[in-house]
Amino acid sequence: MHILDRYILKKIAFSYLFIVVSFVGLHFIIDLFSHLKDFLQAKVSFYIVIQYYFYSLPLFFLRTSSFALPISILYSLGEFNRDNEIISMRSSGISIERISLPVIAFSLLLSFIAFFLQENILIYSQKKANDIVIEFLENKPGEKKVERNFVFHSNNQLFFASEFYPQENTLKNVTILKESPEGKIEKKIMCQALVFDGEHWKAKELISYKLNENAEIAEQPLLERERIINLNLNPKELLFKKSSLSEYTPLKRIRKEIKMLKNTPSSGFVNNLIINYHKKIAEPFAHLFLAIGVLPFALEIRKRKATLSVVVGGFIFGFLYFLISSISISLGRKDILIPYLSSWVAPLFFLSMGISGLILIK
Repeated sequence: MHILDRYILKKIAFSYLFIVVSFVGLHFIIDLFSHLKDFLQAKVSFYIVIQYYFYSLPLFFLRTSSFALPISILYSLGEFNRDNEIISMRSSGISIERISLPVIAFSLLLSFIAFFLQENILIYSQKKANDIVIEFLENKPGEKKVERNFVFHSNNQLFFASEFYPQENTLKNVTILKESPEGKIEKKIMCQALVFDGEHWKAKELISYKLNENAEIAEQPLLERERIINLNLNPKELLFKKSSLSEYTPLKRIRKEIKMLKNTPSSGFVNNLIINYHKKIAEPFAHLFLAIGVLPFALEIRKRKATLSVVVGGFIFGFLYFLISSISISLGRKDILIPYLSSWVAPLFFLSMGISGLILIK
């Protein structure tokens, strides 16, 4: 690594670490005050509160990191501009692309770190945090909670329930699709209710259909009053799942659900899963796209003071990125944009804006 690379990386890395720690701390304070009343009413011990926020750290980091990076880039390169260091680098024959290389490499490293946390840590840390919320903050006597349009995957089965009553351990109006080892839907089960008795899930008043390769009914349906269903998740674990579109679901599981649903007429669910799949790929790499997008503005040769305007500028870039992303994803969910494309509108916009800006810098 060249001395210049180390110099730029050191400046940006220290700025980024300071800003991201500040943002995570601010997120912690805001979340603590929003839950403080619930913690006090539930008489939660200090140890449990510490546990909850320890397990919430990966989520706090992922929510703030992509905002911290453009601010750190604007601040660091703004100081270089203020001290005429960018002019000195370019006067020595160093191109804009070469100056940008350490910044892009650092943003790519952060993207891979965010992707690793999202796919390997977040699902488990949020499950722990959610268990604490369910046990201590949502366990209110007399309150009847219901989750509607509940969708989840377990083993080789996909479950659709119109309603889920966690306190009654009951799923109502349930459809179960069973997948064969070859990845095709081989059985469809419909039941009025799926009830957990403490050990097993029992389907009540069910109809079973065997399906052929085209997902059509192959034999006469089988009617049963009751049957034990192979489902190795208890109601508390189901509550965490929320739906197959959970923002914490790993890509591998979403890809499997897409494969299962492609053989069914549930095109709306497939489109949402496809959008969510690409969204989960694009989100960690927001670091890279934001860095490229902000670089032309940060490298512009002029005197600049690193003041509060830098923070505001970084927030504007981050806000614009996620605003475009939210709008395009919403359009994708409404079938106005192609599902595969909707999650990539913001990344492509910032990528094209950044590359064009770098080319036009004189």
